[in-house]
Amino acid sequence: MNSDIERYKNHFADIITEVSDDDCSDETISNIYAGFEQAIVELMGYHDDALKRYRKLHGAFMRGEVSDYS
Repeated sequence: MNSDIERYKNHFADIITEVSDDDCSDETISNIYAGFEQAIVELMGYHDDALKRYRKLHGAFMRGEVSDYS
């Protein structure tokens, strides 16, 4: 099996195992959903910040201000 697929399968299996436990509550399921949403939101923020840094770097490069990033 592709190592990437195996890795993702294992991540999902960990979550599915928690949901399939006899003592899994609605709160646990809500927490899983909330955690998934928070991960997406945080990563969107990270990538927004990264895009700003790339644009700043590109602008400095285009203006010949490369020394600001050495």
